[in-house]
Amino acid sequence: MKRSIPLIEKIISLFILILIALIFMGVLVSQSNYDLSKYGFSLDKLQAQGTASKKIDTAAILPIDYKFFSDEEEYDSVSLYEKINGKAPLYLQAGFKKLITRRYINKRNRNLWFETYFYDMASTKNAYSVFSTQRRPGASYNKNVKYGYQTKNSEIFIRNNYYIEIVGSKENTNLLKAINGTGNIIRKQLGLLKDIKELFLLKNRYSDFKSAKYYIKNTFGIMNFNKVFSIKYRVNSQYITVFIIETKNEDDQKRIMKTFTSFYKEEGAKVIRTTLKYKDITLLNYDGSYESIFKTGNFIAGVHEADSKNLAEKTSQILFDTLKKNGALKNER
Repeated sequence: MKRSIPLIEKIISLFILILIALIFMGVLVSQSNYDLSKYGFSLDKLQAQGTASKKIDTAAILPIDYKFFSDEEEYDSVSLYEKINGKAPLYLQAGFKKLITRRYINKRNRNLWFETYFYDMASTKNAYSVFSTQRRPGASYNKNVKYGYQTKNSEIFIRNNYYIEIVGSKENTNLLKAINGTGNIIRKQLGLLKDIKELFLLKNRYSDFKSAKYYIKNTFGIMNFNKVFSIKYRVNSQYITVFIIETKNEDDQKRIMKTFTSFYKEEGAKVIRTTLKYKDITLLNYDGSYESIFKTGNFIAGVHEADSKNLAEKTSQILFDTLKKNGALKNER
């Protein structure tokens, strides 16, 4: 005679089956994103950042006297390491979505070829983060190309949500001319590029835009001090780093200022008096290196690693006046 299975046993059995199915699905997801787990990134979170990017037409950027050397190739967050092994974490942390590449070769000289790299970073700021931290030595700048530069065999710039590299096989005048021509075609294809708000606000006669950077995470080694633009000002014949962060509300401002000041206090820095009268300004002496941080409109700004109190205060004053002149205080809270 068959034993009747109690309802509670049926419920427990069903629960166990569901649990096993969920574990199995978790294993599949983990395996499909194996390379991301090395770096501690979530694919879903990375892909959720930013806005839709314009479509790149790699067939429409073919320069005169060149032909296609390869088909278009595409890499996602999982396969990126296959193309740029070792540098993938930098791009992933900055919001990378996909990479599109293609090679072009001279019709008469097979030694002359170049490759285009279109890194879709989901936003212009993300693209600038990679651009600024990857800046190559020996670069030359064209004042007509915003957020871009060239080397002897490449041209590097951002457009729309893309960080773009055009890299030649060798140093050659004709090859570089083709690379520059291709860059112009790409810029026309992707349209005009607006000023990045924070960089515009920092602009003055002291600013060195070759030094400008955008840090996504842990700026200056400070945990959770994120989304910071920095640039060097030349003051008293010295280069001093200043920074700016856009904030959401007053609570956000308090959190950011506490993150910054707490870090230095825990490292032994002392809060010192200042003659500056900005709202909630803090001046810190960190073993002879001086830091300042203050509120200005919807932004937090400050000075990093000045070598004297006078220089920190003077640079803070220049920074405050610059932000005020450029419109940072229009929406003063």
